[in-house]
Amino acid sequence: MTKKIVFISVAIQFARYQYAIGKKLEEKGVKVSYVTYSKEAEIFLKSKKAEVSYIPDEIKAYKLKKPLNLYLQDIEEKYKTNTELVLFEDYDHSQINRNEAFKSMIKNFFFWEDCIKKYKVDMVVGGIERFVGTIPNIICKKNKIRYYFWTRATIENNFILSQCIKEGHWSILNDYWRKNENRKLSLKEKKEAQKCIDTITAKKKNVYLVVGTPKVTFSQVLFFFKRFYLNIFVEKFRNPYARLTGIAWDKTKKAIRKYFLKSLYSKPNPAEKYFFYPLHLEEDAQIIVRAPQYADQVSLITYLAKCLPKGYKLYVKEHPNNIGGMLIKKLKAIKNINNVNLLSPYESSHDLIKKSKGIITINSNVGWEALLYKKPVITLGNCFYDISGLVWKARDLYRIPDLIKDSLNKPLINKEKQFRFVNAVLKSIYPGNLNFYYQYAKKAMVDENISLIADGVYRELNKN
Repeated sequence: MTKKIVFISVAIQFARYQYAIGKKLEEKGVKVSYVTYSKEAEIFLKSKKAEVSYIPDEIKAYKLKKPLNLYLQDIEEKYKTNTELVLFEDYDHSQINRNEAFKSMIKNFFFWEDCIKKYKVDMVVGGIERFVGTIPNIICKKNKIRYYFWTRATIENNFILSQCIKEGHWSILNDYWRKNENRKLSLKEKKEAQKCIDTITAKKKNVYLVVGTPKVTFSQVLFFFKRFYLNIFVEKFRNPYARLTGIAWDKTKKAIRKYFLKSLYSKPNPAEKYFFYPLHLEEDAQIIVRAPQYADQVSLITYLAKCLPKGYKLYVKEHPNNIGGMLIKKLKAIKNINNVNLLSPYESSHDLIKKSKGIITINSNVGWEALLYKKPVITLGNCFYDISGLVWKARDLYRIPDLIKDSLNKPLINKEKQFRFVNAVLKSIYPGNLNFYYQYAKKAMVDENISLIADGVYRELNKN
Protein backbone atom coordinates (compact mmCIF):
# COMPACT_ATOMS: atom_id res chain seq x y z
CA MET A 1 0.00 0.00 0.00
CA THR A 2 1.27 3.49 -0.89
CA LYS A 3 2.34 5.54 2.11
CA LYS A 4 1.13 9.15 2.26
CA ILE A 5 2.86 12.10 3.88
CA VAL A 6 2.03 15.80 4.25
CA PHE A 7 4.61 18.56 4.75
CA ILE A 8 3.58 21.86 6.38
CA SER A 9 5.21 25.22 5.63
CA VAL A 10 4.65 28.90 6.39
CA ALA A 11 7.13 30.43 3.93
CA ILE A 12 8.71 29.84 0.54
CA GLN A 13 12.14 28.85 1.92
CA PHE A 14 10.57 25.93 3.79
CA ALA A 15 8.48 24.89 0.79
CA ARG A 16 11.57 24.76 -1.44
CA TYR A 17 13.49 22.28 0.67
CA GLN A 18 10.36 20.30 1.53
CA TYR A 19 9.65 19.91 -2.18
CA ALA A 20 13.22 18.72 -2.83
CA ILE A 21 12.87 16.15 -0.05
CA GLY A 22 9.39 15.23 -1.28
CA LYS A 23 10.72 14.42 -4.77
CA LYS A 24 13.21 11.99 -3.24
CA LEU A 25 10.40 10.35 -1.28
CA GLU A 26 8.25 10.06 -4.40
CA GLU A 27 11.11 8.15 -6.04
CA LYS A 28 10.68 5.66 -3.19
CA GLY A 29 6.97 5.31 -3.92
CA VAL A 30 5.61 7.72 -1.29
CA LYS A 31 2.63 9.97 -2.07
CA VAL A 32 3.59 13.50 -0.98
CA SER A 33 1.27 16.48 -0.45
CA TYR A 34 1.87 19.96 0.93
CA VAL A 35 -0.03 22.38 3.15
CA THR A 36 1.10 25.99 3.39
CA TYR A 37 0.16 29.40 4.78
CA SER A 38 2.23 31.11 2.06
CA LYS A 39 0.75 32.09 -1.32
CA GLU A 40 4.25 32.31 -2.73
CA ALA A 41 4.87 28.73 -1.60
CA GLU A 42 1.56 27.61 -3.12
CA ILE A 43 2.48 29.18 -6.48
CA PHE A 44 5.91 27.51 -6.37
CA LEU A 45 4.48 24.08 -5.49
CA LYS A 46 1.74 24.29 -8.12
CA SER A 47 4.36 25.20 -10.72
CA LYS A 48 5.98 21.87 -9.86
CA LYS A 49 2.64 20.05 -10.29
CA ALA A 50 2.59 19.21 -6.57
CA GLU A 51 -0.61 18.64 -4.61
CA VAL A 52 -0.98 21.60 -2.25
CA SER A 53 -3.57 23.18 0.04
CA TYR A 54 -3.32 26.93 0.73
CA ILE A 55 -4.74 27.44 4.23
CA PRO A 56 -5.96 31.09 3.91
CA ASP A 57 -8.15 30.10 0.95
CA GLU A 58 -9.37 26.91 2.58
CA ILE A 59 -10.45 28.44 5.89
CA LYS A 60 -12.52 31.14 4.15
CA ALA A 61 -15.15 28.48 3.49
CA TYR A 62 -15.84 27.92 7.18
CA LYS A 63 -18.64 30.10 8.58
CA LEU A 64 -18.94 30.50 12.33
CA LYS A 65 -22.59 30.76 13.32
CA LYS A 66 -22.37 30.04 17.05
CA PRO A 67 -20.74 32.11 19.81
CA LEU A 68 -16.99 31.55 19.79
CA ASN A 69 -16.95 30.14 23.31
CA LEU A 70 -19.21 27.26 22.27
CA TYR A 71 -16.80 26.27 19.51
CA LEU A 72 -13.84 26.58 21.88
CA GLN A 73 -15.57 24.49 24.55
CA ASP A 74 -16.33 21.82 21.94
CA ILE A 75 -12.67 21.78 20.86
CA GLU A 76 -11.45 21.48 24.44
CA GLU A 77 -13.85 18.63 25.16
CA LYS A 78 -13.21 16.75 21.92
CA TYR A 79 -9.43 17.03 21.95
CA LYS A 80 -8.75 17.26 25.70
CA THR A 81 -6.77 20.44 25.15
CA ASN A 82 -6.72 24.03 26.42
CA THR A 83 -7.46 26.69 23.81
CA GLU A 84 -5.86 29.49 25.85
CA LEU A 85 -2.57 27.59 25.79
CA VAL A 86 -3.00 26.83 22.08
CA LEU A 87 -3.26 30.59 21.54
CA PHE A 88 -0.26 31.27 23.81
CA GLU A 89 1.77 28.83 21.71
CA ASP A 90 1.20 31.00 18.63
CA TYR A 91 3.12 34.23 19.21
CA ASP A 92 1.84 35.87 16.02
CA HIS A 93 -1.85 35.21 16.66
CA SER A 94 -1.51 36.13 20.33
CA GLN A 95 -0.49 39.66 19.26
CA ILE A 96 -3.77 40.39 17.45
CA ASN A 97 -7.37 40.91 18.61
CA ARG A 98 -8.39 37.92 20.74
CA ASN A 99 -11.70 37.34 18.95
CA GLU A 100 -9.99 37.34 15.56
CA ALA A 101 -7.28 35.03 16.89
CA PHE A 102 -9.85 32.57 18.25
CA LYS A 103 -11.82 32.68 14.98
CA SER A 104 -8.65 31.76 13.14
CA MET A 105 -7.94 28.99 15.63
CA ILE A 106 -11.42 27.46 15.24
CA LYS A 107 -11.20 27.56 11.45
CA ASN A 108 -7.76 25.98 11.59
CA PHE A 109 -9.23 23.11 13.62
CA PHE A 110 -11.97 22.69 11.01
CA PHE A 111 -9.42 22.80 8.19
CA TRP A 112 -7.16 20.16 9.70
CA GLU A 113 -10.06 17.87 10.52
CA ASP A 114 -10.98 17.94 6.84
CA CYS A 115 -7.38 17.86 5.63
CA ILE A 116 -6.44 14.54 7.20
CA LYS A 117 -9.61 13.01 5.74
CA LYS A 118 -8.86 14.46 2.31
CA TYR A 119 -5.27 13.25 2.12
CA LYS A 120 -5.75 10.03 4.17
CA VAL A 121 -2.24 10.52 5.50
CA ASP A 122 0.06 8.15 7.34
CA MET A 123 2.41 10.90 8.55
CA VAL A 124 2.46 14.68 8.88
CA VAL A 125 5.74 16.60 9.22
CA GLY A 126 5.70 20.17 10.50
CA GLY A 127 6.80 22.53 13.22
CA ILE A 128 6.29 22.72 16.96
CA GLU A 129 4.51 25.98 17.73
CA ARG A 130 1.87 28.22 16.08
CA PHE A 131 -1.55 27.04 14.96
CA VAL A 132 0.08 25.58 11.86
CA GLY A 133 2.07 23.19 14.07
CA THR A 134 0.09 22.81 17.28
CA ILE A 135 -3.37 22.18 15.79
CA PRO A 136 -2.48 19.42 13.29
CA ASN A 137 -0.50 17.73 16.05
CA ILE A 138 -3.55 17.76 18.34
CA ILE A 139 -5.84 16.41 15.61
CA CYS A 140 -3.37 13.78 14.41
CA LYS A 141 -2.95 12.51 17.96
CA LYS A 142 -6.72 12.15 18.35
CA ASN A 143 -6.94 10.25 15.05
CA LYS A 144 -3.88 8.06 15.71
CA ILE A 145 -1.92 9.59 12.84
CA ARG A 146 1.78 10.20 13.36
CA TYR A 147 2.71 13.88 13.55
CA TYR A 148 6.44 14.58 13.58
CA PHE A 149 8.39 17.72 14.11
CA TRP A 150 11.87 17.83 12.66
CA THR A 151 14.75 19.98 13.74
CA ARG A 152 18.51 20.11 13.90
CA ALA A 153 20.05 17.74 16.42
CA THR A 154 22.47 18.88 19.10
CA ILE A 155 25.21 17.14 17.11
CA GLU A 156 26.11 18.99 13.93
CA ASN A 157 24.99 17.68 10.52
CA ASN A 158 22.33 15.47 12.07
CA PHE A 159 18.61 15.93 12.60
CA ILE A 160 15.82 14.49 14.70
CA LEU A 161 12.26 13.42 14.01
CA SER A 162 10.07 13.24 17.08
CA GLN A 163 6.44 12.76 18.00
CA CYS A 164 6.98 14.15 21.52
CA ILE A 165 6.08 17.73 20.65
CA LYS A 166 5.11 19.26 23.96
CA GLU A 167 7.18 16.90 26.11
CA GLY A 168 10.46 18.21 24.70
CA HIS A 169 11.65 14.64 24.24
CA TRP A 170 12.80 12.70 21.21
CA SER A 171 10.43 9.78 20.72
CA ILE A 172 13.14 7.66 19.05
CA LEU A 173 15.53 8.32 21.94
CA ASN A 174 12.84 7.52 24.50
CA ASP A 175 12.22 4.13 22.88
CA TYR A 176 15.89 3.32 22.48
CA TRP A 177 16.81 4.32 26.03
CA ARG A 178 13.94 2.36 27.52
CA LYS A 179 15.29 -0.81 25.88
CA ASN A 180 19.03 -0.17 26.18
CA GLU A 181 19.63 1.91 29.32
CA ASN A 182 21.49 -0.92 31.03
CA ARG A 183 23.05 -2.55 27.97
CA LYS A 184 26.82 -2.90 28.09
CA LEU A 185 28.50 -0.95 25.29
CA SER A 186 30.98 -2.41 22.84
CA LEU A 187 34.46 -0.92 22.61
CA LYS A 188 33.49 0.68 19.29
CA GLU A 189 30.42 2.32 20.86
CA LYS A 190 32.50 3.66 23.74
CA LYS A 191 34.98 5.19 21.30
CA GLU A 192 32.15 6.81 19.34
CA ALA A 193 30.67 8.23 22.55
CA GLN A 194 34.06 9.61 23.60
CA LYS A 195 34.58 11.14 20.16
CA CYS A 196 31.23 12.91 20.42
CA ILE A 197 32.07 14.23 23.89
CA ASP A 198 35.50 15.40 22.73
CA THR A 199 34.03 17.17 19.71
CA ILE A 200 31.66 19.17 21.87
CA THR A 201 33.86 19.76 24.92
CA ALA A 202 37.54 19.57 23.99
CA LYS A 203 36.96 21.61 20.83
CA LYS A 204 34.26 23.76 22.47
CA LYS A 205 31.95 23.16 19.54
CA ASN A 206 29.07 25.55 20.15
CA VAL A 207 25.55 25.20 18.85
CA TYR A 208 26.13 25.95 15.20
CA LEU A 209 23.21 28.25 14.51
CA VAL A 210 24.15 31.48 16.24
CA VAL A 211 22.79 34.63 14.64
CA GLY A 212 25.52 36.78 16.15
CA THR A 213 25.58 40.52 16.74
CA PRO A 214 22.35 42.17 15.56
CA LYS A 215 22.84 44.79 12.87
CA VAL A 216 20.93 46.40 10.03
CA THR A 217 22.75 46.08 6.71
CA PHE A 218 22.03 47.37 3.23
CA SER A 219 21.36 43.83 1.99
CA GLN A 220 18.84 43.31 4.81
CA VAL A 221 17.05 46.54 3.87
CA LEU A 222 16.85 45.42 0.23
CA PHE A 223 15.57 42.02 1.36
CA PHE A 224 12.90 43.69 3.49
CA PHE A 225 11.58 45.79 0.60
CA LYS A 226 11.56 42.77 -1.70
CA ARG A 227 9.59 40.75 0.85
CA PHE A 228 7.31 43.71 1.57
CA TYR A 229 6.50 43.95 -2.14
CA LEU A 230 5.67 40.23 -2.19
CA ASN A 231 3.56 40.63 0.94
CA ILE A 232 1.46 43.31 -0.77
CA PHE A 233 1.09 41.84 -4.24
CA VAL A 234 1.46 38.08 -3.69
CA GLU A 235 0.67 37.24 -0.08
CA LYS A 236 -1.76 40.19 0.19
CA PHE A 237 -1.18 40.21 3.96
CA ARG A 238 -3.04 36.92 4.38
CA ASN A 239 -0.14 35.00 5.89
CA PRO A 240 -0.18 35.73 9.65
CA TYR A 241 3.39 34.48 9.94
CA ALA A 242 4.83 36.92 7.40
CA ARG A 243 4.69 39.92 9.74
CA LEU A 244 7.54 41.70 7.99
CA THR A 245 7.14 45.09 9.61
CA GLY A 246 7.14 43.47 13.04
CA ILE A 247 10.20 41.37 12.25
CA ALA A 248 12.03 44.37 10.76
CA TRP A 249 11.16 46.50 13.78
CA ASP A 250 12.35 43.75 16.14
CA LYS A 251 15.68 43.52 14.28
CA THR A 252 16.08 47.29 14.35
CA LYS A 253 15.36 47.45 18.09
CA LYS A 254 17.92 44.72 18.73
CA ALA A 255 20.54 46.55 16.67
CA ILE A 256 19.92 49.76 18.65
CA ARG A 257 19.46 48.15 22.05
CA LYS A 258 22.80 46.32 21.93
CA TYR A 259 24.62 49.66 22.38
CA PHE A 260 22.96 50.20 25.77
CA LEU A 261 23.69 46.78 27.24
CA LYS A 262 27.41 46.76 28.02
CA SER A 263 26.99 48.66 31.27
CA LEU A 264 24.58 45.99 32.53
CA TYR A 265 26.99 43.08 32.24
CA SER A 266 29.36 41.82 34.90
CA LYS A 267 32.48 39.75 34.39
CA PRO A 268 32.77 36.24 35.85
CA ASN A 269 34.71 36.23 39.11
CA PRO A 270 37.17 33.29 39.31
CA ALA A 271 36.92 33.36 43.11
CA GLU A 272 33.13 32.90 43.19
CA LYS A 273 31.18 29.67 43.50
CA TYR A 274 28.17 29.79 41.22
CA PHE A 275 25.37 27.99 39.44
CA PHE A 276 24.81 28.91 35.81
CA TYR A 277 21.35 29.74 34.41
CA PRO A 278 21.18 30.30 30.61
CA LEU A 279 18.41 32.68 29.57
CA HIS A 280 15.92 31.34 27.04
CA LEU A 281 14.46 33.16 24.07
CA GLU A 282 11.15 34.42 25.37
CA GLU A 283 9.18 33.63 22.20
CA ASP A 284 10.83 30.30 21.48
CA ALA A 285 8.95 27.00 21.46
CA GLN A 286 11.14 25.83 24.34
CA ILE A 287 9.17 28.27 26.50
CA ILE A 288 5.81 28.98 24.88
CA VAL A 289 5.08 25.34 24.01
CA ARG A 290 7.10 23.23 26.43
CA ALA A 291 7.30 25.38 29.54
CA PRO A 292 4.74 28.22 29.48
CA GLN A 293 4.71 28.24 33.28
CA TYR A 294 8.21 29.74 33.12
CA ALA A 295 7.43 32.52 30.63
CA ASP A 296 8.31 35.11 33.30
CA GLN A 297 12.02 34.38 33.62
CA VAL A 298 12.68 37.44 35.79
CA SER A 299 10.44 36.04 38.54
CA LEU A 300 11.97 32.60 38.10
CA ILE A 301 15.53 33.91 38.43
CA THR A 302 14.51 35.91 41.51
CA TYR A 303 13.30 32.70 43.14
CA LEU A 304 16.28 30.60 42.05
CA ALA A 305 18.70 33.14 43.51
CA LYS A 306 16.96 32.77 46.88
CA CYS A 307 17.27 28.98 46.72
CA LEU A 308 21.08 28.95 46.57
CA PRO A 309 23.14 28.02 49.62
CA LYS A 310 25.07 30.84 51.28
CA GLY A 311 28.29 31.58 49.47
CA TYR A 312 26.92 30.79 46.00
CA LYS A 313 25.95 33.12 43.16
CA LEU A 314 23.63 32.65 40.21
CA TYR A 315 25.30 33.53 36.90
CA VAL A 316 22.78 34.44 34.20
CA LYS A 317 23.76 34.79 30.54
CA GLU A 318 21.68 36.19 27.72
CA HIS A 319 21.01 33.83 24.81
CA PRO A 320 23.56 34.33 21.98
CA ASN A 321 20.74 34.26 19.41
CA ASN A 322 18.83 36.99 21.23
CA ILE A 323 21.35 39.77 21.79
CA GLY A 324 19.31 42.92 22.31
CA GLY A 325 16.10 40.91 22.19
CA MET A 326 15.15 41.19 25.85
CA LEU A 327 13.80 44.49 27.10
CA ILE A 328 16.41 46.58 28.90
CA LYS A 329 14.10 46.97 31.89
CA LYS A 330 13.99 43.18 32.25
CA LEU A 331 17.77 42.88 32.03
CA LYS A 332 18.09 45.66 34.63
CA ALA A 333 15.66 43.80 36.86
CA ILE A 334 17.79 40.64 36.57
CA LYS A 335 20.99 42.59 37.22
CA ASN A 336 19.48 44.09 40.38
CA ILE A 337 18.44 40.75 41.88
CA ASN A 338 20.47 40.02 44.98
CA ASN A 339 23.00 37.23 44.47
CA VAL A 340 22.79 37.37 40.63
CA ASN A 341 25.49 38.28 38.12
CA LEU A 342 24.23 39.14 34.63
CA LEU A 343 26.86 38.16 32.07
CA SER A 344 27.47 39.19 28.49
CA PRO A 345 26.07 36.83 25.82
CA TYR A 346 29.58 36.79 24.38
CA GLU A 347 30.93 34.92 27.40
CA SER A 348 31.77 31.31 26.53
CA SER A 349 29.07 28.96 27.79
CA HIS A 350 31.63 26.16 27.81
CA ASP A 351 33.94 28.08 30.14
CA LEU A 352 31.01 28.98 32.38
CA ILE A 353 29.90 25.35 32.54
CA LYS A 354 33.39 24.06 33.35
CA LYS A 355 33.94 26.51 36.20
CA SER A 356 30.42 26.26 37.63
CA LYS A 357 29.19 24.11 40.50
CA GLY A 358 26.18 23.17 38.41
CA ILE A 359 23.59 24.23 35.86
CA ILE A 360 19.98 25.20 36.48
CA THR A 361 17.96 25.34 33.29
CA ILE A 362 14.41 25.11 32.05
CA ASN A 363 15.27 22.90 29.07
CA SER A 364 18.31 24.45 27.39
CA ASN A 365 20.90 22.52 25.37
CA VAL A 366 23.39 23.99 27.84
CA GLY A 367 22.18 21.24 30.19
CA TRP A 368 23.15 18.61 27.62
CA GLU A 369 26.60 20.17 27.25
CA ALA A 370 26.95 20.23 31.04
CA LEU A 371 26.27 16.48 31.18
CA LEU A 372 29.22 15.98 28.86
CA TYR A 373 31.37 17.94 31.31
CA LYS A 374 29.97 15.75 34.14
CA LYS A 375 28.48 18.77 35.87
CA PRO A 376 25.33 18.60 38.04
CA VAL A 377 22.24 19.65 36.07
CA ILE A 378 18.85 20.66 37.47
CA THR A 379 16.06 20.81 34.88
CA LEU A 380 12.86 22.74 35.56
CA GLY A 381 11.06 21.70 32.37
CA ASN A 382 11.09 18.76 29.99
CA CYS A 383 14.06 18.14 27.69
CA PHE A 384 15.45 15.24 25.70
CA TYR A 385 18.25 14.52 28.19
CA ASP A 386 16.11 14.44 31.35
CA ILE A 387 15.34 10.74 30.74
CA SER A 388 19.01 9.88 31.24
CA GLY A 389 18.92 9.55 35.02
CA LEU A 390 21.88 11.93 35.02
CA VAL A 391 19.97 15.11 35.91
CA TRP A 392 17.95 16.36 38.83
CA LYS A 393 14.37 16.97 37.67
CA ALA A 394 12.68 19.80 39.57
CA ARG A 395 8.93 19.49 39.09
CA ASP A 396 8.14 20.94 42.50
CA LEU A 397 9.57 24.43 43.01
CA TYR A 398 9.46 23.96 46.78
CA ARG A 399 12.11 21.26 46.42
CA ILE A 400 14.65 23.33 44.50
CA PRO A 401 16.73 24.33 47.57
CA ASP A 402 17.05 20.65 48.52
CA LEU A 403 17.82 19.60 44.95
CA ILE A 404 20.59 22.18 44.73
CA LYS A 405 22.18 20.79 47.91
CA ASP A 406 21.72 17.21 46.67
CA SER A 407 23.33 18.08 43.35
CA LEU A 408 26.41 19.30 45.22
CA ASN A 409 26.67 16.32 47.56
CA LYS A 410 25.25 13.34 45.64
CA PRO A 411 26.61 13.30 42.09
CA LEU A 412 24.45 11.39 39.61
CA ILE A 413 26.92 11.17 36.76
CA ASN A 414 29.22 8.24 36.22
CA LYS A 415 31.28 7.68 33.08
CA GLU A 416 29.64 4.40 32.08
CA LYS A 417 26.11 5.80 32.17
CA GLN A 418 27.25 8.99 30.48
CA PHE A 419 28.69 6.90 27.62
CA ARG A 420 25.49 4.86 27.39
CA PHE A 421 23.32 7.94 27.08
CA VAL A 422 25.60 9.61 24.52
CA ASN A 423 25.54 6.36 22.55
CA ALA A 424 21.73 6.36 22.76
CA VAL A 425 21.63 9.93 21.39
CA LEU A 426 23.91 8.92 18.50
CA LYS A 427 21.62 5.96 17.74
CA SER A 428 18.52 8.22 17.75
CA ILE A 429 19.49 10.86 15.21
CA TYR A 430 19.54 10.81 11.43
CA PRO A 431 22.43 12.09 9.27
CA GLY A 432 21.55 15.24 7.36
CA ASN A 433 21.89 18.99 7.71
CA LEU A 434 18.45 20.48 8.37
CA ASN A 435 19.87 23.97 8.71
CA PHE A 436 18.18 25.83 5.83
CA TYR A 437 18.50 29.28 7.41
CA TYR A 438 20.43 32.32 6.26
CA GLN A 439 23.92 31.61 4.92
CA TYR A 440 23.58 27.88 5.62
CA ALA A 441 20.79 27.24 3.09
CA LYS A 442 22.91 26.74 -0.03
CA LYS A 443 25.00 24.02 1.59
CA ALA A 444 21.92 22.27 2.96
CA MET A 445 20.20 22.15 -0.45
CA VAL A 446 22.87 20.00 -2.12
CA ASP A 447 21.53 16.74 -3.53
CA GLU A 448 23.51 14.48 -1.20
CA ASN A 449 22.12 16.21 1.89
CA ILE A 450 18.54 16.21 0.58
CA SER A 451 18.87 12.45 -0.04
CA LEU A 452 20.06 11.89 3.53
CA ILE A 453 17.09 13.76 4.97
CA ALA A 454 14.64 11.93 2.69
CA ASP A 455 16.16 8.60 3.77
CA GLY A 456 15.62 9.48 7.44
CA VAL A 457 12.00 10.50 6.85
CA TYR A 458 11.40 7.34 4.79
CA ARG A 459 12.81 5.09 7.51
CA GLU A 460 10.59 6.72 10.10
CA LEU A 461 7.54 6.55 7.81
CA ASN A 462 7.98 2.80 7.42
CA LYS A 463 8.30 2.01 11.12
CA ASN A 464 5.39 0.11 12.61
